[in-house]
Amino acid sequence: MAKYIHKYLFYKGSVPTLLTVCHIKSHNFWHTHCPKETAMARVYKKTNSPFWYADYVKEGLRVRESTGCTVKREAERELAKRVDTVFDTKLARVTELVNRRPGSKPLFGRYSEIFLADYRKRDVTAETVARTKGIIEDKLIPEFGALRIDRIEPEAVTAWLMRRYKVEGARYQTLIKEFGVLKTVLKHALIKKLIPSNTATLAELPTDRDESTRTFLTPEEFQSILKHCGEPERAVFELFFATGMRKSEAMRLTDENLIDGSLYLPKAITKTAQARKIPLNSDALAAIERLRAYRNSEHIIPRRGINYYYQTLRAAACAAGFDLNKRQIGLHCLRRSFATRLANDSRVAITVTQHLLGHASLQQTQSYVHDDEGAKARAVELLNL
Repeated sequence: MAKYIHKYLFYKGSVPTLLTVCHIKSHNFWHTHCPKETAMARVYKKTNSPFWYADYVKEGLRVRESTGCTVKREAERELAKRVDTVFDTKLARVTELVNRRPGSKPLFGRYSEIFLADYRKRDVTAETVARTKGIIEDKLIPEFGALRIDRIEPEAVTAWLMRRYKVEGARYQTLIKEFGVLKTVLKHALIKKLIPSNTATLAELPTDRDESTRTFLTPEEFQSILKHCGEPERAVFELFFATGMRKSEAMRLTDENLIDGSLYLPKAITKTAQARKIPLNSDALAAIERLRAYRNSEHIIPRRGINYYYQTLRAAACAAGFDLNKRQIGLHCLRRSFATRLANDSRVAITVTQHLLGHASLQQTQSYVHDDEGAKARAVELLNL
């Protein structure tokens, strides 16, 4: 029979030591360096059964069980697999003990589980927790999971961001979200005093945003799209454009949220679980009044299919001559347009824009803002004496 090599752990005093080698020849092998498990593992056959049986040590106890094999060589292979499972389990346990020793730092993959456990206790929605967990498991752990939490360098984060953007073709806004989750995890570790500083804040995002990342509409462009829309879709798009609400928030609005010419969004329907107030201008109030004739439920916005308004807006944009391969036009585009118009007005503080959008951080608001050449010219004019 071929030689099987197994990873094995043994204790030298009270310190776990990696790794020694155990060989299997025929059906006999010996565990050197492990006094507690020096018993020989073997396969044997009972006189009244056609199957071969395995005899080995598991969790300090002697185990005798059928391999389900009638051929000796196959039974030996099955025994090798079961012993491997025992060794891998012990490897995982000892690694956990090593990580828990005083002064040791956990791996990022392990610490992300601790972070998510605490994150669920925060006042955030289940949707936000699920989205954060997906980013950690799909994007962050494959990249940083094997690194200790205190060994994540700014250069490594910058290289990862550049690869995601340049090689893998990730959208810039998607990159912002993933980067934000990484900083949040490291900030949690900083609060727990596991790291001296949040090294992710020193990383650099890609700066060459091309036309395909432009996700806002000027008022003139928006009016050209509205010409190809009927009611109630036109009123719905005007409401989005005038309030900057998320789709998940707008679709749950009722008359109870409309008080004294403003929309009150309770924390139960907001993404960040923070209540906020959005004053309504004349365009938003007019759009709400027009929508009353088309209501089919208690909600302000008429109920349609899941992606009905998104598809209708893109169809109108295509009819207006927009290249949808270069412009990311959708309902979220109207929210970004709202942010850009406010931020490019020198009379509006960026913190006001942040509160109207319901962002938890100012950096997220800044990522929504796009430079407007007209705003630059107006800003320079303010310097005239």
